[in-house]
Amino acid sequence: MTLAEAVGIFIFANALIVICGATGLFARLMKIIPHSLAAAMLAGILLRFGLQAFAGLQDHLSLCGGMLAAWLLCKALWPRFAVVAALVIGALIAAASGDVASAAVPLAFVTPEWVAPAVYSGAFAQRRSAVLPRHHGLAERSGVRHPAGIRLYRTGLRTDRRLRGLALLLAPFGVYSICIAAITAAICQSPEAHPDPNQRWLAAIAAGGFYLLAGLFGGSITAMMSALPPAWIQMLAGLALLGTIGGSLFQAVHQASERDAAVLTFLVTASGVTLAGIGSAFWGVVLGGVSYGVLSALRRP
Repeated sequence: MTLAEAVGIFIFANALIVICGATGLFARLMKIIPHSLAAAMLAGILLRFGLQAFAGLQDHLSLCGGMLAAWLLCKALWPRFAVVAALVIGALIAAASGDVASAAVPLAFVTPEWVAPAVYSGAFAQRRSAVLPRHHGLAERSGVRHPAGIRLYRTGLRTDRRLRGLALLLAPFGVYSICIAAITAAICQSPEAHPDPNQRWLAAIAAGGFYLLAGLFGGSITAMMSALPPAWIQMLAGLALLGTIGGSLFQAVHQASERDAAVLTFLVTASGVTLAGIGSAFWGVVLGGVSYGVLSALRRP
């Protein structure tokens, strides 16, 4: 797939978001899906990040082990700085072991660049995947954003209707969404962001500020991240998501009456199976929803 074809899918996906926002279709859908299934799907999607993190111990024991030790120590003493400590210690270990590329990292602003959209030859399959929860183009990416969208909606945080079409206008510049990503949203909603749920909006403000910096210096940040070994990035992502994975699993199995359906949703989503061009997140919710309906209707009291 070329960048122009990807932009074509971005435009189509963002058009679906506008339609769902205007009609209220997505809001009605979120009221139907049990919260436990949404949490199970999020846990299934994030599981691969956790597995990739600890798989790096096999080939990068000192790097990943040092990051894990730093995270564990700070988690016990200064929980809010645990991931930052892992980031710094990991970078120092990588530099000391010579795993950091020596090429200079340029510091420069990124300017928007218009990309004329094109029709992707496999667009039909991709668009069917785009109709998944948050309508974001590719099957894997679209699946990642749905559970947090449900959680944001149920906490009362909704997107202003005047902003829903902004991503559609910016899609030709490579913007596939302006909504907060599910992983970031889940982190900002966690108790680690703030013990008081009413104060966790501050974490979202901080995340937005860092998003702006990442957008302005996207090229420099990409070059800097590329200079570090992939095991560093995978371990950092896995440690940052441990709380979210644990919280999602707890919410998924907390209700005994919904536990079986939630576990099925989790396993199907984590399997990564793709059927009819649609990713595992969709099929996890479908199978979990069917199981929930059957068990609720036929289970004896």
